[in-house]
Amino acid sequence: GRTNVNNTAGYGTITSPGNHPVVITVGALRHMYTSMRGDDVLATYSSMGPTRFDHVVKPDLVAVGNRVASLIAPSSRLTASTNFSPVPLSQYLKTNSPGMSSDYMYLSGTSMAAPLVAGAAARLLSEHPGLTSQELRILILKNTTRQAALLGKINEGRILMLSNEPSP
Repeated sequence: GRTNVNNTAGYGTITSPGNHPVVITVGALRHMYTSMRGDDVLATYSSMGPTRFDHVVKPDLVAVGNRVASLIAPSSRLTASTNFSPVPLSQYLKTNSPGMSSDYMYLSGTSMAAPLVAGAAARLLSEHPGLTSQELRILILKNTTRQAALLGKINEGRILMLSNEPSP
């Protein structure tokens, strides 16, 4: 995560394996629950580059990683955590019940953002099995939306459209 221990405002906090130049490093985005992407921000816990020793700009892109609904593992330590945040039933059932789910919880982290990019990569590879790792990387990074103040945001819709196009 991002800290200011070196008085760098959190910059230079990307470590192994994400600091490798050919690895697609994914940062976490905090969405603001609007339809606009312009008001989303980099999550406070998401590490930032450049990498400490070789100064590679990282992360390569960001994806939503804040308050992502995920399945609950009933006996896990997460359910006993003070940060346990179950999803309201009204988020996925047609109900006015104020109850909370026993099946889903909200989680935040780059570990919740990375699967969105991995899923896009898997989708592209299933449609174009001949892609090299470098071609895959280029396709994913080429299809991010650049915004001032933020890194490339993965454009999931464009990735899904790409998966149905002929191989590059």
